[in-house]
Amino acid sequence: MTTKGIYNTLVTQLDKLARHNRQKSYKTRQRYYEAMRRFCRFLAEEYRLQKLTNISGKHLVDYVR
Repeated sequence: MTTKGIYNTLVTQLDKLARHNRQKSYKTRQRYYEAMRRFCRFLAEEYRLQKLTNISGKHLVDYVR
């Protein structure tokens, strides 16, 4: 699977989660969603991770660095 395909898979999972989120204001949810899309791009490019449930501490640490 290509990086773009992996990214699209992660965003599809993110979209499913976002549909059920009703916490915070609309703008805050939108800002968090966009930040998570950037994180999904990082996961696809650097780790080729295909499931959001497989995110671990090392992924977060690497992203922050």
